[in-house]
Amino acid sequence: MSQSDLVSEPISDSGSNSGSDSGSNSGVDSRMLAALGLGAMLAPLGSTMISTALPAMGRDLHVELSTLTQWVVSSYLLISIVAQSPGGKLGDLLGHRHALLLGQIVYAIGIGFGFSAHAVWMLVLGRVFTAGGGALIVPASMAILRNQLPPERRGRAFGVFGGLLALAAAIGPVLGGELTARFSWRAIFAVTVIPLGVSVFLSRVNIAPKDVAPPASRRLSIDVRGILLLAIALSALVLAPKMNGTSARYAALVGFVFLLVFGWWERRVADPVVALDLFRHRAFSAGSAIVALQNLSMYAVIFQLPAFFSDVRGIGTNRTGRVLLGMMLSMVITAPIGGRLSEVFGARWVVGIGSLTAMMGLWRLHDAAALTHPSVALIPLIAIGVGLGLSTAPSQAVAIGAIVRQRSGMASGVFSTMRYLGGITGIAILGACLRGVHGLESIPRHTLAMKLFTGSMLASALVALFLPMRAAESAD
Repeated sequence: MSQSDLVSEPISDSGSNSGSDSGSNSGVDSRMLAALGLGAMLAPLGSTMISTALPAMGRDLHVELSTLTQWVVSSYLLISIVAQSPGGKLGDLLGHRHALLLGQIVYAIGIGFGFSAHAVWMLVLGRVFTAGGGALIVPASMAILRNQLPPERRGRAFGVFGGLLALAAAIGPVLGGELTARFSWRAIFAVTVIPLGVSVFLSRVNIAPKDVAPPASRRLSIDVRGILLLAIALSALVLAPKMNGTSARYAALVGFVFLLVFGWWERRVADPVVALDLFRHRAFSAGSAIVALQNLSMYAVIFQLPAFFSDVRGIGTNRTGRVLLGMMLSMVITAPIGGRLSEVFGARWVVGIGSLTAMMGLWRLHDAAALTHPSVALIPLIAIGVGLGLSTAPSQAVAIGAIVRQRSGMASGVFSTMRYLGGITGIAILGACLRGVHGLESIPRHTLAMKLFTGSMLASALVALFLPMRAAESAD
C-alpha cells in the first residue's frame, strides 16, 4: 500500500456533527443501524434456522437426512466462507450501498428457490443464493458503519450490530422448529421476506449514497484464480472433518497446500481478492485473530454440548438447546455494553477482560465427567456469553477502523472470513477429538477438547494486548 493510501479522509456528514445536532445524529444512526442490522441478521438466521427443519425436508423431498445435511448445510457454509472476501471487495469497487442492494436481491432470489423447491438441487441452489447474498450484505453493512460513524460512536454501533447477529443465531433453531411444526419447512424461507423487505426500505431511505461511493479511479477487477484457490482450500478443510481415516488426512493436506498457494498467489497478483497487506496493521491483525480464536471456542461448544449430553447422558438436544440459549442471550445483552465500555476505557482492556471471563466459563466446563445435566452448564455458559458479548464489538470496531475507508469493504470481508475460519477450525478439532469413541468412553476426549477451547480463549486474551488503548485510534 502506498503512503498516500494512509492519508486520513474527512468523516462523513453523519458523523461530523456535534452539539445541538447530537440528537439528530442519534436518530439517523438508529435508523441506519436498524436497516443494516435487519439485513445482516439474515445470514446467521439462515445458517441456524434450517437445522430443525432438515428432517421435514428429507421426508417431503424423499431424501436421506445425511445426504440432505451434507449438501444443504455444507453448500451454505462453503459459499458463506468463500464469498466473504470477494463480497467485501465488490463493495469497495461498486460502492457499499450498491453492494448491499445487490446482496438483498441475491438473497431474495435464494428465498424464491428455497420456498418453491421440489427437488434437492433447487433447495441447494436456494441455499447458495442466500449464502451469496449474505456474503455481500454483511461486509457492506460493516463497511457502511465504519465509514458513516466517527470512532467515538462505532463501539456502540458495532455492539448493537453484533448483538443482533447473536440474537438471530440464537433464535434460528427455535424459530425454525416452530415454523416447521405449525406450517411447513417452506415457512423458514417465507418468514425471511419480512426482515429483508424492511431492510431494503430502510436502507434506501437512511443510507446516503455520497458516503459510500467508491473512488473514481477504482476499476472492476476480480481475482478469479484467487477465488478458485481459496474455494478449493476451504472446501477441502470443511469436508475433511466429515471424512474418515486416510481420506480425511488427504483432504486436510490438500486444503493446507492450496491455502499456501493462495497466499503465494495473492502476494503476486496486482489486484488480489484478499489483500494480505491488511494484516500489516496491528489492530486489524489482532482483531481478526481474536474473532477467529473466540469463534473457534464458541461454535465448537455449541456443537459439543448437545452431542455430549445426547451420547453420554441420554438427554434430548432440546434441553441442551435451551441452556445454550442462555449463552446467546447473554451475548445479545452485553454486546452493546462492551461497545460502550470500549469507547470509555479502550478496546484493549474490555476485550482482555471479556476474553478472560469467557475463558473462566469454559474452564468450569472442562471436566466432562462433572456434567451430569445441562443445567450444570448454565452458569458457565452465561459467563462465556458475557465475555464474548463484551469483547466482540470492540475488537471488530478497532479492526475495521484501522483500515482506510477505500478498503473498508475488503477489510470487513476478510474479518468475516476469519470469523468463519475460526468456527470451522473449532468444529474440526472437536471432530478429531471425538472420532471413533462413543458413550462413556468419550468423556476423556470431551475433557481434552474443552481444555483446548479454553486455551484458545486464553490466547485471545493475550492477543488483546496488541489492540489500541484508545477507541479513537483509527485510519480516520
